[in-house]
Amino acid sequence: MRTGTLRSTIHVVGNRVYVGTGYWRHHEYGTKPHIILPRYKKALYWPGARHPVARVHHPGTVANPFMRRALYRQRRLRGLI
Repeated sequence: MRTGTLRSTIHVVGNRVYVGTGYWRHHEYGTKPHIILPRYKKALYWPGARHPVARVHHPGTVANPFMRRALYRQRRLRGLI
């Protein structure tokens, strides 16, 4: 699902790039399969779920190295590589 949330947290100031979210690393490097447990409640529930669940077996995510691609593209445009 593409919501633009990650993109909206990226800010460029001068020659520095700031990513204002903690989960950019999960996009950049991907994740292994893992279990998601509730933090504050007894079960997990989200809109569209058939019923609350005690845990979710997440299959992991494929890496999407958007920051490295942008960096290397910028370097190529400047003739640094």
